[in-house]
Amino acid sequence: MNDKPPSATIEAAELAGRIAAGDRSAEERLAAKYQRGIRFLLLRKTHGDLQLAEDLCQETLITVIRRLRDKPLDEPEKLAAFIHGVAKRLFASDLRKTMRRGTDADSEAVERALATNCDQVETLSRQECQEMVRNLIDEMSVPRDRELLVRAYVLDQDKAAVCQALQLDERHYDRVIYRARQRLRQLAEKRPI
Repeated sequence: MNDKPPSATIEAAELAGRIAAGDRSAEERLAAKYQRGIRFLLLRKTHGDLQLAEDLCQETLITVIRRLRDKPLDEPEKLAAFIHGVAKRLFASDLRKTMRRGTDADSEAVERALATNCDQVETLSRQECQEMVRNLIDEMSVPRDRELLVRAYVLDQDKAAVCQALQLDERHYDRVIYRARQRLRQLAEKRPI
């Protein structure tokens, strides 16, 4: 059963058909109509990283328009679902690239990986998901890692406050949190969330 109004379904199918026929104004209409929703979805997925969300939004629109130019959709009335799927796949692809690079973006990668796993279990509420992340942190074998990650990510304390509480030098903090994030990521990869 389709819960969209019939006019929205007809408009989506017409838009997809016009793009397949080479209508450039339809491409502009698609971007204007769907860009805000794509951006909102990606902002949630990227935890508010506006630049990444904008980049992925543009990539999504380009990918969708190229696909519609090359081959019409089998079910053009499901254009919005198709766009949503492309955005999610591009986000997942970016996440995998970030994880493979192993850069200092590890904290973002861990947070995105945990959030992505939580999104896959749609029946869980956000609180249940956060509880699972806390439980995963509690399973870590190094007490300082647990305390550091809880303070930094669960309690959202800034670097200075965490350093003071744990008696860490700010330069040493970066190394310690990097190693803690690495261990958390390894633990998360071993256990389904």
